Amino acid sequence: MQIIKGHQPGDLVIEKDTMVIGEVQGNIQVLSGAKLTLDATVLGDIHLKKNAMVLIQNKLEGNIYNSGGVIDLLNGEVTGEIIKKL
Repeated sequence: MQIIKGHQPGDLVIEKDTMVIGEVQGNIQVLSGAKLTLDATVLGDIHLKKNAMVLIQNKLEGNIYNSGGVIDLLNGEVTGEIIKKL
């Protein structure tokens, strides 16, 4: 599992199982087959592709655009909307 720590300005693309700790100021795209464990505050949107997964353990200030992935809120908070895309 890849681990990304600290302040991340800008967008992230998650291609494999990854844990993000700290803060992200930008959008996150989780590609098919990847799992994102989010122990970070995110100021942006998450785009979840088919067969991807996100585990939210902190705060997301943005929307989740779900194109067939799995969303798991574990002590997490989403202040935007969860939008299912076909």
